[in-house]
Amino acid sequence: QFAHHVDRVDEAADWLEGLLRSAAFTPPERDSLHFALGWLYDRRREFDRAFPHFRSGNECKRASQAPVEPDRWRREVDAIIAAFGADALARRPRTTEYPQIPVFIVGMPRSGTSLVEQILASHPAVFGAGERREIGDLTKRLPRSVRPERPYPECIAHLDAERLQEFARDHLARLRRLAPDAQRITDKMPGNFFHLGLIRLLFPGARIIHCVRDPRDTCLSCYFQQFVGVHAYAYDLEHLGIYYSQYHRLMAHWRRVLDPPMLELRYEALVERPEEWSRALVDFCGLPWDERCLRFYESKRVVATSSYDQVRHPIYRGSLGRWRHYERHLAPLLHALGPQESEAAPADPRRREPGAPAPASRAPRGGKADEAP
Repeated sequence: QFAHHVDRVDEAADWLEGLLRSAAFTPPERDSLHFALGWLYDRRREFDRAFPHFRSGNECKRASQAPVEPDRWRREVDAIIAAFGADALARRPRTTEYPQIPVFIVGMPRSGTSLVEQILASHPAVFGAGERREIGDLTKRLPRSVRPERPYPECIAHLDAERLQEFARDHLARLRRLAPDAQRITDKMPGNFFHLGLIRLLFPGARIIHCVRDPRDTCLSCYFQQFVGVHAYAYDLEHLGIYYSQYHRLMAHWRRVLDPPMLELRYEALVERPEEWSRALVDFCGLPWDERCLRFYESKRVVATSSYDQVRHPIYRGSLGRWRHYERHLAPLLHALGPQESEAAPADPRRREPGAPAPASRAPRGGKADEAP
């Protein structure tokens, strides 16, 4: 990025190529060099020179990880769908309070979650908390909360309202410590899409925003990203397509069973019509419009994700359809994606378009709703 900003991309690429040929590096160092070269050639629009470096970087990543078992993702999604079916959700106890403070932003990594949070966090009533681990950590603790101990998500069937209330209050207290005066606090952990059933039981009044992007652009962006932490699905094109397919299947389930429904925002629509969809986001969160949301790139808040640079600039169209530059290299991905290869935003009757009213903030029987601003 620095080489691009100072217009010295050619020099940087030549220097890194020489370095890669002449020196011995550890696997982590080699994958960093390959990813850097991939990005430099991408900036020079030398896509056929860029892709081999991205592939080599991912091969280094894959070699340092435990073997991937793609069928495990299918089994996990099967278990979640079974535990959170429509009938099961209707029978499950829920918390009796109805706080509207949490806003969960979910989707595949690289689908626009950071941009959506940055837009909302530019509103004076919203605190952007970034990628929070509490919900994922809770799913690891839940099995020990029932007797006899049962794995997640099977243990959900054995939780009572009192325990759910305890977990919800603890989570809200943690959020409140981050921003005592905020009316809304966002959590943009993308992988919370696995846990939307649990989130709905804990926080019936919470807003859920699902970010959707062309799966080919999403997966390619994941493949090109040198993630921090373990993203084992991202280091192989076929694995990426399989993982995306299971995510796609689970999100189709959540659309059918969640009540109230989530807002689904397509990244391409946000890029093409930023004011329209920014207003829809703010309205969905039950807040009055604020012009600062259109100037999100002026915000001084810290962004600790791989999109930190993009959210410092106005929305740009350069990432739309980017996969086409690399189409000749993507056969394993396109084959694994299958029918959803070129999906549009889900055509669900409950999907809210800009201008439609936000879902009613209704408390469950016997519950109490927070005051919406």
